[in-house]
Amino acid sequence: MAIPVGDEVLHTIVGPAAQEVTGSLRTRDPHEAKARKSVVLAYLNDIWRSLREGPKRLTQKQIVALAGEAYRELVSSFDDNPGSPETWKQLVLLQIKGMAQDARERWFGPAVDPILAKHRLVVDSDSRSALIAAVGVSLSQASVRLAQNAGGDYSPDTVVSRFPPLELNRQPNPTPPSADVTTGDGGPTIREMSEKKLAMKGKGHATTEATETALRLFESFHGQKPMAAISRREVADWIELLQRKPTQPDKDHRSLGLRELVTAYAERSDVPRLSGKSINGHVGHLNSIWTWARQRGHIDRSLDNPFSEQRVEERAPAADEGFTPAQLQAIFNLPVFTQGTRPLGGRGEASFWVPLLLLTYGNRPEEICQLLVSDVFFDDEEKAWCLRITDEGTHPMKGARNIKADGNPLVRRTLPVAKRLLDLGFAEYVESLKKAGELALFPKLTTKGKRRYLHSSFAAWWGKYLRENGAIPEAGNKPLRGFRDAWTTAAARSGLTEEEREWIQGHYIGKGKTSNRRYGVRDFGAKIDAVSYKGLDLSRLRGRKLP
Repeated sequence: MAIPVGDEVLHTIVGPAAQEVTGSLRTRDPHEAKARKSVVLAYLNDIWRSLREGPKRLTQKQIVALAGEAYRELVSSFDDNPGSPETWKQLVLLQIKGMAQDARERWFGPAVDPILAKHRLVVDSDSRSALIAAVGVSLSQASVRLAQNAGGDYSPDTVVSRFPPLELNRQPNPTPPSADVTTGDGGPTIREMSEKKLAMKGKGHATTEATETALRLFESFHGQKPMAAISRREVADWIELLQRKPTQPDKDHRSLGLRELVTAYAERSDVPRLSGKSINGHVGHLNSIWTWARQRGHIDRSLDNPFSEQRVEERAPAADEGFTPAQLQAIFNLPVFTQGTRPLGGRGEASFWVPLLLLTYGNRPEEICQLLVSDVFFDDEEKAWCLRITDEGTHPMKGARNIKADGNPLVRRTLPVAKRLLDLGFAEYVESLKKAGELALFPKLTTKGKRRYLHSSFAAWWGKYLRENGAIPEAGNKPLRGFRDAWTTAAARSGLTEEEREWIQGHYIGKGKTSNRRYGVRDFGAKIDAVSYKGLDLSRLRGRKLP
C-alpha cells in the first residue's frame, strides 16, 4: 500500500490477516505529526471505503489526466535548471526500454503509486496497467521537453495541453459511445469522421490501413482533439516531426509516440527518415477526411482545413528499370524453367507460371497470384484466349479478392494470353486444373500476414531461390516487383505509349484524363505480344508435361 506522509509516500505491505497498519509519520515535530496523522487517517478511511465498494475502473480521459500529473511534476521539478541535454536524451532511451511489457511495472509502477495515493484511489488491474503505460509515455514526453529546455528551447509547451483536467466523479461508459457528430465536447474528431467516410465509401484494406497509420501518427502527437480545435500551426509542427521520424524504427521502439521516437533517433544519422512522398501521403489522407466532413455538413464549412496546402517537397525517385537483361537471362536459365524441376517452396506450377505471367504483363504480383481458373477463357468473339484481371469472385484460400484503386471497376481489365504462354502450354495447364476441379489457378499458394496476401510466402521462397542460384545479388532487387519495373522499361522501348502501358498494368487515371478505359483485348491488349526484352532468349524454356 502507498500512503502519503507529508511530501513522501510510505510503502507498506498489508496482509490478509493484518489487524492494524503501522508506519512512521517521518517527523519529530508533535504539531506536524498531529497534522500528518489526520491526513493519513482520512486517506486510510477513503481507502477502506474504496475497498468495500470495489476497485474503481478508470476512464480513458481519467487515465490521460493522471498521466498528465506525472508529466507536469517532472517538468516543473527540473525546467529551471535542467542540466545537460544529453542526460535527458539518455533517460529517454532508458525509458523506451522500460516500456517493454515485462518491464513497465518495475520502471513506472513507483511513479503511479503516489499519484493514486494522492487521489485516494484503488483501481482495478486493467486500469492500473493502462495508467502505468500512459505514465511511461508521459514521463518520456517530459524527458523530451526537458532535453529541449536544457538546449535553450523554452518555446510554448504543446504537449501539456493534451492532458485534460482530472474529473473523478465521472464513471466509464459500459460501451463506447457512437460517433454522434452533433454532440460531445467541441464537435467531432477526425477519427470519428474517418470511420464514417471509410464505412460510407467502402474503401479497401490498403486505404483503411494507410488512413489508420496517418491517424495514429497524428494522435500520438496531438491526441484526439475536436476538428475545430486543430490549427495550421499544429499540423505544421506535426509534419516537421514526421520529417525526422525513422522509416523503420527498431521493433522495441514501435509503440513509442512520435515525439519520443524522434528524440530516440535524433543522433542516429544512419537511419533513413520518412520520404516526402510518405509524409504527403499521411497528410493527404487527413486532408481528404476533412474535405469530406465539410462537404457533408459534419463540420462548419467556414472552418479552415489545416491539412490543405501543407505538402512537403518530394525527391524524384531514382529510375528503376527492374531486372537487368543479364539478370532476366540468368533467371530464366534456372532449372525450374529449363529442366522442369519444381522445388517444394515454389508451390508446384506456380514456380513456373507466376514469373512468366509477371514478365509478360507487368502486373502486380497479387493480381497474378489470386487468379482463378475461370479468369482464363477462350473468347469466341475475339477468337483468342484471354486473361481477366479482376476483384470479382472468391478465391478458395484467400476469400475476397482485391485490386488497386479500391476495387474501381475501371481497373478491371481483360488481356489476351500471349503467344509465348500458349506455346509453352498455358491453355493446357488451365484445362488440367478444370478437369481436377480446382478453382484457383495456383491451388498450392497459401496466404500470409494480416492482409492475407497470396504472393507474400511465394515471394520469400522466390527471392531465396534466385539468390542461392546467383541470378540476382544479395541486395538491391525486389524479386517479384522487379518484373513490373522491367516490363515498364521493355514496353516503353518496344514503342507502347504511356496510355497503353498504364492500361495494361492497371494504373487508374482520373476521370476525364484518358479514354483508355473503353479499350480492351482488341485494342491495347493486342500490344502484349509487341513487348520484347532486349537480348532475352527464352528458347530453352520447357513447360512441364501434364498427366
